Amino acid sequence: MRFCSQHVLAIALLCGCLTPAWSAPTEPDVAALRSALIPKREVAADVFLKANPNWDGRGVVIGIFDTGVDPAAAGLSTTSTGERKIIDIIDASGSGDVDTSARRKVDAGGKLIGLSGRTLTLPVDLINPKGEFHLGLKSAHELFYGSVLKRVTDLRAAQRAAAVSVRLAARDRSEEAAKLKAARAKAPDERNRSERNLIARDVALTTLDDDKTSDSTGPLYDCVVWHDGKTWLVLVDTDEDADLGNEKILRPFGIAGEHGSFGDVTHATFGVQVYENGDLLSIVTVGGAHGTHVASIAAGYSANEPARNGIAPGARIVSIKIGDIRAGGSSYGTSELRASALAAQHRVDIVNASWGGRSTFQDGRNHNSRVYDMMMERYDMLAVLSAGNNGPALGTAGSAGAEASRVLGVGAYMSPEMGQVLYNTLERSADAAQQFSSRGPTKDGDFGVDVMAPGAAYASLSAETRQNSDMYNGTSMSSPSAAGVAALVLSAARQKKLDANPALLRSALILGAAVLPKEDVFTRGSGLINVPGAWKKLNELQGVVAFSGFYDLEVDQGTFTSKGRGFMLREAITEARRRVAVKITPAWTESTPVTTRTRFETDLVLNSSAPWIKAPPLIHMTNGPRTISLIVDVPPVPAGTIGSLHVAQVDALVASKPALGPVFSIPVTIIQPAPASAFTMHKLETSLNFKPSATQRLFVKAPANATVLRIWVKHQSKDSLARRFNVQAVAYSAQRGVADMETVRNLNLEPGAEQTFDLRLKSGSV
Repeated sequence: MRFCSQHVLAIALLCGCLTPAWSAPTEPDVAALRSALIPKREVAADVFLKANPNWDGRGVVIGIFDTGVDPAAAGLSTTSTGERKIIDIIDASGSGDVDTSARRKVDAGGKLIGLSGRTLTLPVDLINPKGEFHLGLKSAHELFYGSVLKRVTDLRAAQRAAAVSVRLAARDRSEEAAKLKAARAKAPDERNRSERNLIARDVALTTLDDDKTSDSTGPLYDCVVWHDGKTWLVLVDTDEDADLGNEKILRPFGIAGEHGSFGDVTHATFGVQVYENGDLLSIVTVGGAHGTHVASIAAGYSANEPARNGIAPGARIVSIKIGDIRAGGSSYGTSELRASALAAQHRVDIVNASWGGRSTFQDGRNHNSRVYDMMMERYDMLAVLSAGNNGPALGTAGSAGAEASRVLGVGAYMSPEMGQVLYNTLERSADAAQQFSSRGPTKDGDFGVDVMAPGAAYASLSAETRQNSDMYNGTSMSSPSAAGVAALVLSAARQKKLDANPALLRSALILGAAVLPKEDVFTRGSGLINVPGAWKKLNELQGVVAFSGFYDLEVDQGTFTSKGRGFMLREAITEARRRVAVKITPAWTESTPVTTRTRFETDLVLNSSAPWIKAPPLIHMTNGPRTISLIVDVPPVPAGTIGSLHVAQVDALVASKPALGPVFSIPVTIIQPAPASAFTMHKLETSLNFKPSATQRLFVKAPANATVLRIWVKHQSKDSLARRFNVQAVAYSAQRGVADMETVRNLNLEPGAEQTFDLRLKSGSV
């Protein structure tokens, strides 16, 4: 039906005197909400850059140790100053390596026989003064991960099936088809030799056509490397058609940022590197979208969409892939060692590694932790690492982010705005740690987490995902946020010619964080990382040499170690008063002048945060170890509680400038379980009142000879809404070094609903 303008006017007049049944909703502040896509308000990067637009990370290089960064991704082309954003892309895992030591020249017909056996057609204008080519062959299985490789293999399987179908149809139409049918109709003993041969041939052809026996190794790409008199050049036969004239000639990525694609099926971007005088080619692909997402948070730049900018849009990036596609994307230490050397060669200032796992001893001495500590000690690079995603239980600190001693370990935080935009919450959430964020203390008593940063973002993805961007969450996202903050502060320091050596910068980032009083120290560290706070603190720390180094602690009498970085008891207490020895040793980066180390002397005032810890009032530190004693009067378990947790610290403050904050802190954690007698007939029952994002903890000593802890949870709320509960049970053995047992359950329970699950125990577990 169509209305003329008069009819429309009449209806409008008639409706004007009535109360409308529907009206347009109030438009939300979309611009404000979009600012939470990559959260910047939370760390005050927005106000810092508004006041200081040139301190946006320019002059700073961030190394991304991850799955690789896609140079074709949105926001990763240029910096805010117009420079190429990604300086280089490197594969430290070795999964992209291609042996190109085989050398050949073109034949008389101008053709080149590749290692696949294909006759390769070269571009007509190719320049090769020596006439010699390095040849290689690369399997798709070492270049593409999971879903991307599956697209390739599925297509090849479909192509094989189609080819088989065509061949079968042709055989069914052939003259032999009728003879074969007649031969098979006979009994085997009645067939003559010709008929038996005909059937055997058909069986052989069918076997060859069978998917299992004819399945190929997947795509094999011919690679050609040569030198044109100026630089190394590379061609990869990405479509396996042997025609290299339609392929893009690439120089090593660092020269001009050139990259190619493996076509629409994979949609995978790649760059190249050439080593060993042409005998080794590296085809650099990504091992997942994770690294691109991380890089976008730290330093992405979008001229037309400021909300999509990363924290430090002026910073540049060096992408170093450490995840080995051949090992399912994991790394085992070799990649990190190579990556650290490569980062040093590229003069990286800040390394972000949203990477890690769990370790047994949690003392910061394992190989993984030492590699990242070495970056600070030997190469003057600040390593910023994710703390892990195994929370909210205590002792879930990950390696190396929450275990290494020199790094900045970052936990995950969420603001109400992030909840609305990134999680689409219906009600305003609290400012709080995200529940998955790993926590300290480590087994040797360190608090683990240094600072927090936003743990979710809607950022760019790599091209092979066929998706421009998406929301990812985890401490993987909080780490690049903190790395971006570090880049802003370092950029400002360099422009103002301030000292910002890595140890000093780390101290400023920790001491300048915004306090989160509702969170425990082993969850938040010093608080939410804050750009203006860190910048102010860096200015205050100038010339205070006590903050330019590190302090190694050895604390005795802990439950799991006598050489801990803190004092941690996690057992039933039999000795309430303890004298605890603490050895303190200054440590320096290799670049610190010997004269600075030799002349180092400072007076430190010791301040205990709890009355049940007594510390000496002053220590005079020089460049050597110093041992002090603490008296710890272990607080009793409060009556009526199921175990107790007491946390405190002894802060060492510069005597003349205590307002600067602690030079180092001695962490103290006392976890006492409720006794085994709390169980009646092997059962312990209690009620807990929860609010969103809240965590409650119970500590119990298992009865003697118990082998299973059965956990029963019932939702007793009187409202009609289901609730989600994250229940995490961790068993600690009293025997040192024994691996923990852990069970995690995410429960969605309607009111009145209940669920039961078991945790296996070892004798003496707490």
